[in-house]
Amino acid sequence: MMLTAGQLQAFRSQGLLLLNEMVAVSDTEAVLSAIAKVDLGGDAVSFEADEHTPRALHGVEGRASLFDQLSRLRAFVEPARQILEGDVYIYQFKINMKCAFNGDVWPWHQDFSFWHKEDGMPTPSAITIALFLDDVSEFNGPMYFIPGSHLSGCYDQSEDAQGSDWTNNVSASLNYQTDPDNIKLLVQRTGAEGPGCRVGDPQAVPAARWNGPSKALVSPSHRRHVARSPDRPLMPGATNYEERVVFDIPIADSEPEEYDEESLLGAFLRSSQEPLDRGDETFLKPFRMLLQSNQSPNRRGRQTFHNCSVRLLTNRLRIQSALKAHPQILETPITSPIFITGLARSGATLLHNLLALDPRSRTLRLWEVWWPCPILDRDGQDIRLAQSETLWGRQNRNLRAIHSFDPSDPEECRWLLEHEFAAWSFNLSTHRPEYLKWYVAANLEHQYRFHKRVVQVIKHGSGDTTDNLTDRIVFKAPSHLGYLDSILAVYPDARFILVHRNPVEAFASSCSQVSHLRQILSKYVSPSEVYSDVGSRVFTSLERMFKTRKTVNEKRFLDLRYTELISNPIDTVYKIYEWLEVSFPEQMTRAIEAYLLMRPKENMEPTTTLLKILVVTLQAWPKNSHSISIRSIFL
Repeated sequence: MMLTAGQLQAFRSQGLLLLNEMVAVSDTEAVLSAIAKVDLGGDAVSFEADEHTPRALHGVEGRASLFDQLSRLRAFVEPARQILEGDVYIYQFKINMKCAFNGDVWPWHQDFSFWHKEDGMPTPSAITIALFLDDVSEFNGPMYFIPGSHLSGCYDQSEDAQGSDWTNNVSASLNYQTDPDNIKLLVQRTGAEGPGCRVGDPQAVPAARWNGPSKALVSPSHRRHVARSPDRPLMPGATNYEERVVFDIPIADSEPEEYDEESLLGAFLRSSQEPLDRGDETFLKPFRMLLQSNQSPNRRGRQTFHNCSVRLLTNRLRIQSALKAHPQILETPITSPIFITGLARSGATLLHNLLALDPRSRTLRLWEVWWPCPILDRDGQDIRLAQSETLWGRQNRNLRAIHSFDPSDPEECRWLLEHEFAAWSFNLSTHRPEYLKWYVAANLEHQYRFHKRVVQVIKHGSGDTTDNLTDRIVFKAPSHLGYLDSILAVYPDARFILVHRNPVEAFASSCSQVSHLRQILSKYVSPSEVYSDVGSRVFTSLERMFKTRKTVNEKRFLDLRYTELISNPIDTVYKIYEWLEVSFPEQMTRAIEAYLLMRPKENMEPTTTLLKILVVTLQAWPKNSHSISIRSIFL
């Protein structure tokens, strides 16, 4: 169904759109039948004060095919696309029950207040489209609203002291409530309405509109409805924001959720407006291996991988479109790039940040590597930075202590390789032995060619299409260590800074980091698997690094010690400038001192237990021609 200009104008001015008889009564009966199968003992069911009358069901769209089909119904999708002026994703899917006799009140509220404060939604762009499963009249508590109230902005709302339980956000006494005088003032201006509607009628409302139904506690009639809240894809591919509760509602006779190629890649390709270029399918081999091993993560880990995959596929489409529209992007020069690498947890992040203090150095920022192509709002403003601040601002505290993410800081370019599904980071969440075996032995020349194209797209999007704005571009990622040959095939004039730390300390610190991540995202954590996975990467990377260095002029490499970087960071950076044969700016010393004073302190040290276990690393060191070289650098 296509909305008329009059309907769109009415929605934007009044904050309400009624679509009569869009869904057949027989279909709503099928929905009610599916609701009856929901196990009310599930963890996403909230109850009324009597503790047995269901009040709301959340997250059911992923647990029954009928609910999933309903969430994708054209009667919902097409109006949402027109209102939001583009593609949409499902931010929230819920079923409000408002049961007969015992259904309690929903106080006056703005949905956006909860979505912003609880989930970090940056702007009230989302809408809600409700499908009523019962006739609605003045006798069963219709949803009242204040016409045009969404245009009045978002009122500051106090937080009721009810704790952090998510059910407090859907209870009869909501967490976020405003001063009643604000409601009185709005009602005095434009009045309040409680439109009735019939079964099968969808109703669309904006997130910032003020809603408040009558109580109607003793009504003999239900007032049930399905609420689907689409939003523009500010965070492409996400089904929710980072901290939203992941629900698992058991439904009778439903199949367990799976992430296979058809359900993920196939569904994505069918829903995208532009077909993904299938001429280059190199990414499919590692992608399929990741899917085959995706039962090891827990539910949160699987959902994280799902969201990540859709984001990466979405970015591939955007990159493809950018190159198609502007083929001159591929002519953007990348001259003598610098690659900082070394074993993980060896101080490369610190060095990368110090070099980025020089305005003559171009580094990639987190918001650029996560979304390489600009994402514009209705006013033509790029919202990638704001969206990154929302996402990473809710970073797990324990993870922040190990490695802090700031959207404006220089970031690893290994995120670009994730778009080819060829990255060590996919092993952080869980044990994937077949994928790891492929990854450590792979030639990634093709993937680094994609890496270069994405960097050219990023530079083009930022207006940096020449080498005149900066003297050099500085990349950084520990994963580069094992693929110097692939890098040189794509960037033949590349130079490398290798930061070296005692391998036992670096190895133990890496194992500690991986263990922490797997505790969050995996069903279980096996110390032996962590040891094996990290060890496989470490040994193979070092072997491949030395093999490549034998064939390349040593002047292309600068070896730095972690201990020297930590104890004398200014002298270390000065040494790099001498190696590059460029002047050391006078202001760099003050900039470095200021940065070191303000920078977040990261926990680079492994636990004592891990150190004791991993001392055996040296005993397991490969006995071959490279062993002496390896020991001479690290020990």
